[in-house]
Amino acid sequence: RASTLDIGASISEFGQAALVFNFESYFNQGRSRINGRIGHEIQPMRFYGVGPQSLQENETWYEPQYNRVALGYTHRVLAAEGNRGLAVGGRIEYWNTVMSQSSDSLAALGVEAPTGWGGGLAMGLGAVVIYDTRDNAYFPTRSVFVEARTMAYPRILGADFLYSRTYLDVRGYYP
Repeated sequence: RASTLDIGASISEFGQAALVFNFESYFNQGRSRINGRIGHEIQPMRFYGVGPQSLQENETWYEPQYNRVALGYTHRVLAAEGNRGLAVGGRIEYWNTVMSQSSDSLAALGVEAPTGWGGGLAMGLGAVVIYDTRDNAYFPTRSVFVEARTMAYPRILGADFLYSRTYLDVRGYYP
């Protein structure tokens, strides 16, 4: 398979913006893959409060900025025809959220700042399993692609919040 580098930029009418670099590199006769993402995103959003008692008149805008870096490695352990089959590996993620608002804007509304309002750091490690039998990675016409990933963000890695996340991507291609 060919290695790739894609660069994307976007801006919306609400001031949302993103600049993202994704890469994927195959080596070891296509059996091994390193992939990753580097990005900066600005996502202005509305906040009304927490829970069903929140009032629409308490609306306030906030603007989190996300700095993300992810790096993954997988190695094919069961081969199918061509560079296809079952691959397993790991992933590391860094996600730093910076908030431009202080909790003073919420205090004026009588609303308590929720967890994470001041931003924070998430550092995670995880496992990846990929089953890929696509006939072509860029324009598939038959077969399947499945990626399952589970990530843990423990405080021991410097994370401000303790949590885990599971991701599943299932695609089927039929002529």
